[in-house]
Amino acid sequence: MSRIWIAANVNSGSYDGKLCERVSGALVEQGHEMAKLIECPDEALPDAATLTAQGVDALAVFGGDGTVNGAMRKADGWGGHILVLPGGTMNLLSRALHGDADSETIARRYAEGRCRIARLPVAMGEGEIALVGVIAGPTTAWGDVREDMRHFNLADMPGSIADAWTKTFGGAQVRLDGGGTAYPALFIEPAADALRVTGFTAEGAGQLFAHGLSWLKGDFREGPHEVLGQREAIEISAADEQPVGLLIDGEEAAGSAICRFHHEFSPVDFVYTADRSAAAA
Repeated sequence: MSRIWIAANVNSGSYDGKLCERVSGALVEQGHEMAKLIECPDEALPDAATLTAQGVDALAVFGGDGTVNGAMRKADGWGGHILVLPGGTMNLLSRALHGDADSETIARRYAEGRCRIARLPVAMGEGEIALVGVIAGPTTAWGDVREDMRHFNLADMPGSIADAWTKTFGGAQVRLDGGGTAYPALFIEPAADALRVTGFTAEGAGQLFAHGLSWLKGDFREGPHEVLGQREAIEISAADEQPVGLLIDGEEAAGSAICRFHHEFSPVDFVYTADRSAAAA
């Protein structure tokens, strides 16, 4: 049986202390040892040396995609695995690993051994590792609007919406591999064997409204877009050699004038439950 730590982002809009207790109970019922609860960001995420020294087999992360990304990077070099629990805004990674299951269902599947453990495909570049994907371009400003909504910053929303509108049309558009059509945003998503690339469009007020609405609803991928295919490695550049705006798993990052990403696999194992147990849950 596994020795498990839970890392929970208490600042997440989905954080629920009682839910964490129920998840712990589901794991303990099957004989697993629930050894520690880490409340981040008040407590630091554990590094590989700590996890190894404490004999931790699994780190359950209750938070958004950015929190999971941070946990993975800190745990680089550890021989255990990460169990992702949906505790963020979009929870795209949890949905990819477990379908639309809730935290208790996921914990029960894992506790009963209805899962598989493997590395995740990632997009790597610019000193970053993306589990869900990279959004590149001025449209990343819509992420600020979403954050204002998530934290109920209603006073700031008119300003952030106006800023997102201005940047989408007036910011440095981005191109793929140095040529072709310029886009307000490109989405680079790690697939099994390559990076899947999508170009988002905002050619008029109607498309811009649809694009912004998709951000506010929680899944930017529903916005107007064009599928640009798959490749092992890509290069993204902005007009006038300006730095490319980046969101890595939903978190803002500094990009260079030419950003390069390639397909790779995560440095830590993750738990998958969707394919084997969705029907039985």
